[in-house]
Amino acid sequence: MVPHDLHGTYAGQCLLAGKHVLLEKPLAHTVSACLKLIQVAERARATLMVGENSPFWPEVVKAKELLENGVIGAPYFAQANYWESIGSEKMFLDQEESSSRGPTHWRFDPERVGGGVLMDGATHWVRPLQHWFGHVTEAIGLVGHPHQPCKGESLAHALLRCGDSAMPAVLHCHVNDIPLTTLPFFQIFGSKGEITINGSFDGGMSVRTCNQQDGQFFDSLGGYMASFFPQMENFLQAITDGNKEKNCTENPTQALREVLVAKAIYKSLSSKKWEQVNLENLLL
Repeated sequence: MVPHDLHGTYAGQCLLAGKHVLLEKPLAHTVSACLKLIQVAERARATLMVGENSPFWPEVVKAKELLENGVIGAPYFAQANYWESIGSEKMFLDQEESSSRGPTHWRFDPERVGGGVLMDGATHWVRPLQHWFGHVTEAIGLVGHPHQPCKGESLAHALLRCGDSAMPAVLHCHVNDIPLTTLPFFQIFGSKGEITINGSFDGGMSVRTCNQQDGQFFDSLGGYMASFFPQMENFLQAITDGNKEKNCTENPTQALREVLVAKAIYKSLSSKKWEQVNLENLLL
């Protein structure tokens, strides 16, 4: 993993040298850097895959299956909660920096990250929403800065419209070093019930419907950490098949969509209105 502002440089050099690249999210720190890297990947005789593991997250996969089978009826609202109660030394600082408590790590710097929490961990929560309901088409939000060492936002709350039906979703992001109450990572509400993915990296989810109000529980799917092995398998399979478009995770244009969602939210802070997320116009 390298700082976001170096993704384009390092990944581009590797691709042009014929090396396959598994690049940590996000694709890059700016839209222009993303587009340039996509152009390099299209010319290169190598595979570029962005390390977005959430399509392989067992609970996300199960939720997709339940939605497609109509278990909760027609979905009409979803909420995504990305939250972490962390000490800065655990997430942002290496051992030397932690001892001095100096907030010098690149993840504190919005110029290098491309923003704050919306351009960091929150991308893992935007992808499932798009995976389930279609691409985010519009966004509006607000941000805060409760975690003082982080110069970018460490709190964000956004309203999103997803897919052709403009289904509403809420994205809530909060990273701080204070104790935080456990929130579900995801809640999906439908005409016949709801799906809840527990707010634990160890996993677990439940489904409640009109016919099964006590709920059905899935406690042994594997959790967040179980997503990385199938992600690596997918990367190796893409290299073997020579098929860059086999899975949404392998496609860097899909990763660009998460960046565009974050940038639309940032733009809405000054415009005070809904901002469009339009990938197609960028690629014309």
